[in-house]
Amino acid sequence: MNMSRVTTAVTGLVASALLLSACGSSKPASSANSAPEKTASAVTVKDVAGREVTFEKLPEKVALGESRAVYGTMILNKDKPLDKVVAWGNDLKANAPDLYERVVKKAPEAKDLPILGAIPKGDLSVEGLLTYNPDVYVMSLDAWRAGQKNGTLEKFEKAGIKYVVTDFRIDPVKNTEKSMKVLGQVLGQEKKADEFLEFYRKAVDPVLEQAKKAKEKPSFLLWRAPGAKGCCATWKNSNFAAVLNASGGQSIADPLLSGESGDITAEQVIASQPQEIVATGGDWGHKKPDAKSKTGYLNIGYNTSAEEARTSLRALASQPGFAELDAFRNGSVHGLYHQFYDGPFNFIVYQLFSQWSFGKTPGIDPEKTWAEFHERFMPFPAEGAMWVDIEEAKS
Repeated sequence: MNMSRVTTAVTGLVASALLLSACGSSKPASSANSAPEKTASAVTVKDVAGREVTFEKLPEKVALGESRAVYGTMILNKDKPLDKVVAWGNDLKANAPDLYERVVKKAPEAKDLPILGAIPKGDLSVEGLLTYNPDVYVMSLDAWRAGQKNGTLEKFEKAGIKYVVTDFRIDPVKNTEKSMKVLGQVLGQEKKADEFLEFYRKAVDPVLEQAKKAKEKPSFLLWRAPGAKGCCATWKNSNFAAVLNASGGQSIADPLLSGESGDITAEQVIASQPQEIVATGGDWGHKKPDAKSKTGYLNIGYNTSAEEARTSLRALASQPGFAELDAFRNGSVHGLYHQFYDGPFNFIVYQLFSQWSFGKTPGIDPEKTWAEFHERFMPFPAEGAMWVDIEEAKS
């Protein structure tokens, strides 16, 4: 036998076997192969405070600094609005009992979720928060500002707690879309966030276009939660006022206030003679009006009929001097659900401000938009009265 041929054959068989073994292996050749997997699943979020936060993997445990953040989470996952949520604040039940009731009906676990303290109040226990081992804490922009001053953010950094900042309240015109993108990223619901934002822009863009064409800006008193304190709490180019200004109206408080929000007097309102008055309210029958208030609360929301809301709206004329305002005499007074000021459903406020400023316009239909929104994105149907005019529309 030719030994050189045998040696060549054996060498070829060994090489082939080694090649087949390498190709058929299902295990990585070394631990270095695990690094790309971690990088591929990493999530980097840029929040509304301009911070970039990177997570090695998609968060599985989420703490909500405010339970009203559910306004966003239920849009992103209407079947499981509290998916991944391990703890939250107590503000939803206190400020929007009608919404809390509906969230609990859809997600009964809401009743048993641990309650967290609030950063602005200074009663959030970082040690207590750590017991829930959250991958991310979601806080509002005003909580972030407060946390910088009272040292809470420093405690977060020392404890290694990652957080993201959202904002639907201070500058909704600038931050609503950014905030929904942030929530979509940390909750793994980016496609649903994009779907909602497409709907959002479709609702808002016609309003913005109409505002650009308007030759005059009608004046508004945005009366923040009458009954909560003496007349009259309102905003200056923030919150509802920012939406109003973008929609083609003008808040009478803009030249009167120095900060983002504050109070103006009844005398200042009467002197300004706003063309339109919009008061905000809610399902607040359990709350006692402030001793300094000359009115009760506006009763409005998912549990309130239009006639009940209209009756309480008419009662606001009991504020001394307000019965003489042109807006009350002309029927240009409107009620608005207060919780629209703190969530991604502010698109409806754009449409309402537009309608109250310029009348009904093709392509801007609040009733139709609100119904479609619930059908597509909400875990419960559109019910009750979320806005109302002081005079019933004539058919």
